[in-house]
Amino acid sequence: MKSYFDTDVLTQTLKTLWQKRFVNYMKEVVSSEDTDKEQRKIAYFLATQ
Repeated sequence: MKSYFDTDVLTQTLKTLWQKRFVNYMKEVVSSEDTDKEQRKIAYFLATQ
């Protein structure tokens, strides 16, 4: 569901910043040697929401 907040510039900026941060976090998680499969599944699930 789309809310009217989607057109808000501040919201867009925050989303963009959060996404960049999240992408960096995902790279760390995926590249981490000791990350087990469960954590990867959870991270993937969150990334695809």
